[in-house]
Amino acid sequence: MYSTYFRDALLNWYTQSAAFPTAPATLYFSAHTADPTRTGTVAEVTTTIRPAGRPALAATNWDAIATVAGARETKTTAIIDFGNSAGAVSGDVTHAAIWDAASGGNCLEIQKLSADLPVGLGALVQVPIGLFKLNLP
Repeated sequence: MYSTYFRDALLNWYTQSAAFPTAPATLYFSAHTADPTRTGTVAEVTTTIRPAGRPALAATNWDAIATVAGARETKTTAIIDFGNSAGAVSGDVTHAAIWDAASGGNCLEIQKLSADLPVGLGALVQVPIGLFKLNLP
């Protein structure tokens, strides 16, 4: 699900109301225990799990875009590593979001993970390779 920020940027570009933002060289991920909505801000537990903030993934860590089940898709080719949880979290991580900055910034994409990630104090929290997919029907 694309964020409000991203959808507005795309519509502004289509209508030539504003230039499309420059693509970020690095993408950052947040972890959520519920649907973060189109803002990406609801139920974020990233700093509880990883005090250092959102883990980064280089733009080169995505596979080639291909047609999958009639849609255009790309998926991660690297683990999104939140590290060992530094704090207790109530519930599993069920959603992740992509941001253009390590903190603050703009949420670009929100996604329900196809498998929940259990989080306990000291637990290793990682989104496996290929679990985060970008898909356009």
